[in-house]
Amino acid sequence: MDSNFITILQKLVLEQGKEVLLNQVKCKALLADYTHGEYKKESRLLFQALDIGVPKAIEAAYDFKKYKQQQIKILKEEYFLAEEVAADVVDTLVLVLKGKEKSYCKKCSKELLEEWKTCPYCSSNVACQESINNDSFKLHKEQSINHISLSNSKPISHMTSQKTIDSNCQNTNIAPSEAQHEEDGTSLGCIFGVLIFIGCVLLLLFYGSNNMKEK
Repeated sequence: MDSNFITILQKLVLEQGKEVLLNQVKCKALLADYTHGEYKKESRLLFQALDIGVPKAIEAAYDFKKYKQQQIKILKEEYFLAEEVAADVVDTLVLVLKGKEKSYCKKCSKELLEEWKTCPYCSSNVACQESINNDSFKLHKEQSINHISLSNSKPISHMTSQKTIDSNCQNTNIAPSEAQHEEDGTSLGCIFGVLIFIGCVLLLLFYGSNNMKEK
């Protein structure tokens, strides 16, 4: 957008408060006075952004960068704007409402200007700091994706095992519940057999001890 129009918007917000961009009717009335009837194209684009609630989204969002593309897409679809035009409107509102984003040195925490490649306070390489941050973000993202993949693989293996069991039951013409009953009957039979064996051993020991006493 025209730099003079942006300056007018900044003056409007400074004098009337940010709420003026949240009230479309009030904004139209005041902006006409501030621009003296000029910048009609810029004003029209601004009102289109106000109509879909871009200023409200900017004010409500903690980090508007995540929602920027969404607002640009809505402007494109609603008013058939070119992407660069929609992006320019959104960026203008972000600048007016939030101000220019400041950057700081990661080493000494001093404020940096956009054109500085090296921190004048501690001689740290600014571009290198940004590269390290990007690499750390990519590594964290890859680890998150791997963790999600591993988490999703557990239910799949469990489902596969269950399907294998059901398939085996079907191949032997035995329902899963019937197979479970047969396993329980087999276990009870084994226990009963062990008890009979122990009883026979005890009887043998009893008769043996009696015979020894009679002798």
